[in-house]
Amino acid sequence: MSALSALEAVDTEAIGTVDAAGYLYLVARPATPTAAIGRMPARARENSSERQRRRDRQELAPVHLTRRGRIVVAALGLAVATLAAMLLSLAASGGAQASDHGRADAGYQGMRQVVVQPGETLWTLAAAAEPSADPRVVIPQIMSANSLTSSTIYPGEQLWVPR
Repeated sequence: MSALSALEAVDTEAIGTVDAAGYLYLVARPATPTAAIGRMPARARENSSERQRRRDRQELAPVHLTRRGRIVVAALGLAVATLAAMLLSLAASGGAQASDHGRADAGYQGMRQVVVQPGETLWTLAAAAEPSADPRVVIPQIMSANSLTSSTIYPGEQLWVPR
């Protein structure tokens, strides 16, 4: 007798019965579905629409953030707000614009421009620019006005000196 024919011969209402030969007969489905409902877990008794409704409710459940998550979200929001404020301020200012400073030599009032001749030094330029002043006082003025970092000057260079 094959296993299939043995299962077909089993009484479907006798779930888990033992015959005279000592064989246990199991059936995949009970003959009366309502008889097994009491033994089923509550979740198995739900029909598919109830399960779907419960799944939908779980998907719409509110998100609960941990303390660390709230800090991350707050920091991200602050960074976005700061970036937006910076972009708005740049847009409102119109970028960097040069302003009219007047004449080109307006910042050097009381000074004149000279061209360094071969053999001239800052000492000779200071002495010629202000003969009555001490060159040690005038040389730092010349260096400051021309943004010189050393006392070395070259022939053909244009320098601002006091009048």
